[in-house]
Amino acid sequence: MPAGMTALDDFTSFVAARVQWQSAIEAIANTVKHADYRDTGWEKGTAMVASFVPEPLQADKDACRDGFELFGFMHKHRNVAWWDIALRQIPSAEAEPGYIAFGDTLDEWRSILDDLGYITD
Repeated sequence: MPAGMTALDDFTSFVAARVQWQSAIEAIANTVKHADYRDTGWEKGTAMVASFVPEPLQADKDACRDGFELFGFMHKHRNVAWWDIALRQIPSAEAEPGYIAFGDTLDEWRSILDDLGYITD
């Protein structure tokens, strides 16, 4: 057993304590898999399309008055701007870009697998 886990039944809570976005990812996966909204463990969580640009372009992006202007702006700067998913827990106004949340999740799972002896490199 890894440190912090006393029984196999503790695995779910062990993972939840080490993988910040696990419940969000499970909720998103189960919603897609079952074609039915499921937010167990991530109540009032939302995954939404989000756009990201380098800091020097942020003010121009923020000045877009509607979705049409934003699409045009993103297309104009397509070499440095990108679309992603953002994860947010309502009522918080803060959203985490998907590339960060999913990247952190991969790193956290790698750490768990390493601790369990499954990674040998």
